[in-house]
Amino acid sequence: RKCAASKPELHEDIKLYGLRLQLAPQAEKIQRDLRVRSHLIHAAELEAMNRVLHALGYLDENKQLSPKGRVCCEISAANELILTECIFEGILRDMPEPLIPAILSGFVLDEKAKDSQMAVAEDADIREHLQKVQQDIHRVVGRIARVQRDAGLRWEYVCEEPNWDPNIISAIHAWCKGQPFSEALKLAKVFEGSLIRCMRRVDEVLQQLRNAVDSVGDAALSAKFAQSSALLHRDIVFAASLYL
Repeated sequence: RKCAASKPELHEDIKLYGLRLQLAPQAEKIQRDLRVRSHLIHAAELEAMNRVLHALGYLDENKQLSPKGRVCCEISAANELILTECIFEGILRDMPEPLIPAILSGFVLDEKAKDSQMAVAEDADIREHLQKVQQDIHRVVGRIARVQRDAGLRWEYVCEEPNWDPNIISAIHAWCKGQPFSEALKLAKVFEGSLIRCMRRVDEVLQQLRNAVDSVGDAALSAKFAQSSALLHRDIVFAASLYL
């Protein structure tokens, strides 16, 4: 305070300073306790995640990576647990190549089209494939979520259903079947940039899935993912500039 401060004010400042010195050790102890508690919480989460990996077969009894664990390590652009289980359960193996990118859109999509109640596709065969795959993935998600909850994992880390949008699925499937971008965009009912961003993120997932199955020597599934990527990877969607 300024020297002009009155005596009562000076005495009050001295009193407050003394109280601060008195409380400082208590404040430091509280901060230490909070750091310890934070470490314990993180340790508990890591232990729960470790139990999940063991229960799902990603780690063996020696805490070494199993083949499923090696596959899982290659995936980071989407939910690695769901996609790894889909690979090992053969869910993606029998899917037509043009439909794989459409299904994967649900793993990367951030926004939904306004009219999400439209039919996925007019082709009955496509609807049949899609319904079966979605049911299989729903079963996988439910099984993983049960394991995670039983392991004591916090709710925000528990697996959720893919964010499928029927319009986006229709658009990407049409694109992979050779339709022009204008037709795909009509089906998607989103902005051009949103659809292109989704397609590029799907292609990133496909590249990681190829690397994942290559790590366990599955050449057939790797070739299927490569073909799906080739169908997706064309024209304006992967142009260096959208102003060409």
